[in-house]
Amino acid sequence: MKSGARGHEPWLAAAAICAAGLFLRLAGIGRPSFWFDEASTLLAARLPFGAPWPLVEPPLFTWLMKAWLALPFGGSEAFARLPAALLSAACLPLVYVVAKEWLKPGGALLALALAAVSPFEIIYAQEARMYSGLVFFSLVST
Repeated sequence: MKSGARGHEPWLAAAAICAAGLFLRLAGIGRPSFWFDEASTLLAARLPFGAPWPLVEPPLFTWLMKAWLALPFGGSEAFARLPAALLSAACLPLVYVVAKEWLKPGGALLALALAAVSPFEIIYAQEARMYSGLVFFSLVST
């Protein structure tokens, strides 16, 4: 194993890329108003536990949103979208760890950088929907 500062350079670069990815996911998160699918997620999250379950998305994310929306602060679009953005940002270090299993550190950094700036990932991170959770739990299970 290497000693000294050179052995930590991939992790420092990965941390910087993750920070940039978090910034991209949070930038402008509250700008657009809710659209129909986000409204259905929020409606499902506000239903009591005994109510008939709408088939809008997997229940784990709806339960997460139910707990999140029960917090005493917030209520804006940005607040409702924050769990998805944070789950998407949490995917970034997981992408690096998974990619390191198959690639050299440079390839893992490239995979991380592509995930950090992916328009697909950023757009879906800024929606109050379960897409980021699906990616997160898929990476965790990998």
